[in-house]
Amino acid sequence: MKLSIVTLFPDFFDNTLSSSMLGRAQTHGAVEFEVINLRDYASDARRTTDDRPFGGGPGMVLMIEPIFKALSDLLMMPADVHREQNAALIQSESGEAPSSLVVLTSAK
Repeated sequence: MKLSIVTLFPDFFDNTLSSSMLGRAQTHGAVEFEVINLRDYASDARRTTDDRPFGGGPGMVLMIEPIFKALSDLLMMPADVHREQNAALIQSESGEAPSSLVVLTSAK
């Protein structure tokens, strides 16, 4: 099984995914992790991935364009021996498990 993680902080996952049970699972070939930097899909020279909220207000929100490009890239990859089908699970903006799960799958 191959799991791809799209994140703004790819270095955060290096230690986590190579340690303990996750590291052993990779060593034994049970799972393969791919960490993808969302900034690689930004369209400007500064690799910007966030913007001010629509309508104003405090804080910042992630721009949809880099997310869309990254997920499009992942979902359009051909399935292989590690990945029978391509799917994306999207977490809620609050960082909690979403009350309704969003699963995107590639068309066959």
